[in-house]
Formats: sequence, C-alpha cells, structure tokens
Amino acid sequence: MKAKFVLGFIMLGGLFGPPSNPQQAREKYDAEQFAEANPLYQAAMEEYADQRPHLNYNIGQCWMRQDSAAKALGFYSKSTNIGKQDPVLASLAWNQIGSLHASRPELLQNPSGGSAPNRGQSQAGGSAPQQVNPLEVALEDYKNALRLDHENETARYNYELIKRKLQQQQQQQQQPNEDEENKDDQQNQDQQNEQKNQQDEQKKDQQDQNKKDQQDQQKDPEQTKENKGNQGQQPQPDGEGQEQKMSMQQAKMLLEALNQNEKKFLQQLQKSKAKAPRRNRGPEW
Repeated sequence: MKAKFVLGFIMLGGLFGPPSNPQQAREKYDAEQFAEANPLYQAAMEEYADQRPHLNYNIGQCWMRQDSAAKALGFYSKSTNIGKQDPVLASLAWNQIGSLHASRPELLQNPSGGSAPNRGQSQAGGSAPQQVNPLEVALEDYKNALRLDHENETARYNYELIKRKLQQQQQQQQQPNEDEENKDDQQNQDQQNEQKNQQDEQKKDQQDQNKKDQQDQQKDPEQTKENKGNQGQQPQPDGEGQEQKMSMQQAKMLLEALNQNEKKFLQQLQKSKAKAPRRNRGPEW
C-alpha cells in the first residue's frame, strides 16, 4: 500500500535550498545517503532562516526515505504554513501528508516527531481527530493540495485513488447488512417452499387415491353398481322376506279352503237330517 500512496516524492534535494546551500547536502541526497544529508539540511536552518519551509520539506524527504514516518510528518507539516507565499511548495507538502495518512494510519492515533499539520480549510483546531478513517483524512489532505495548486497531477491522481478506495470500503461495510437481509429472505422462501411441498404431497396422495378408486371400478363394474344400489338400505337375512311373503299367501289359501270345507259339511248335514225317519217317542205327557 505504501508504494501506491507515496507517489508525491520528488527528489528535491537542494532544489528549494538557497543558492548558497552546501553542495554536500544535495550530493548526499542524490547518492541516497539520507542519514548524512539530513543533518546538513538542518545545519542550514540557522544560516538561511528565510528558506526554512523549503529546508523543512527536504528534511521531511530524508526522514521519509529513512522510514521515519512520524518525524517526516512533522517537517512536512511545517512546510504547509507557507501556503500563501509559496502555494506550490505547500501543495507538495499536503500531498506527502496525505500519502502518510493513507499508508500509516497509526500516525493519526499517536502523532509524534513534530506537530500535526494545520489542516487549514479542511479541519479547524489544528490536530487530526482520533477514531477517524485514515482514508477520509488522506482525502482531505489531497483536497488541500489541489486547492493550493490545481496543476498538482500527483495529488489529483492520489485523490481519485483514495476516493475509489473509500467507495469500496463503504460497500464492504454495507455488505454484511445486505447478507443478513438476504439470509432472512432466504429463510422465508425456504419456509414457503416447504409448505408448498407439503401441499403438493397431500394433493398427490389424494390424486393417487382417486386414481386407485377409478381402477377398482373398472376392474369390477357390476360389483360397484350393486354396491351403489345397496347404499342406504339396511341388510336383511337371506330369504327372510321371501319366506314371510309366502307364508301369508299360504294362510290365505288355507283359510279359504277351510271355509269351503265348512260349507260343504253343513250342506251334507242338512241333507242327512231330511232323509232320516222320525222315531216314536211315545205319548206326550
């Protein structure tokens, strides 16, 4: 990440130093002997007081190349104070500060090695707040650089890069909430699917039963018809109704026969009486 953000390094060496700046400091810097170049720039502070903002920037460059980010931040911050007199130099310093905040977020929690930068238009109070997003702070640093120098293409590139990273960060923070919502939606959908499957199974069981009943009817239609005809009737013992019906007919015939016999008997009895002789019962007393 450091390699991406520390894009504002310009090997200034003695570029901003006074014309009489010792050639040794620049030679040491160009030779990447930063530990030796640093004290030479600091020694020039007393001799060239009017060039201190430029010397502070060069010293910050030396500390940065020695991986002393906190000390570099302090010297870059001093260079931002010259914004009105030298906006190009101040813009370069703000760009370096933004690169430090983006790549070394711990500097916002425990700044050391110099005073925090005066954030000018971006923040009041002069010190970076704690518990902040380093990328948001870096974005403001790059804005300050562009306000001072619209032609600072390095600061513009870094600004767009950090802006894109902030958007990605916000999307990642929103993703867990969306995942939780999707999880709840999925659970509801699963429950609905389960209920639908149960209903489909019940419907299928009913269809299978109806199909089985139809098959049974096709196999034995007469039995089915007879069963339908007997529905609603009370079962009776075999032959009971028939026997009861024939007994009544026989009784009627038998009664008629008795009546005929009785008539014949009475007729014969009357005929016998008429033919029989009278007996002498003797005198009537």
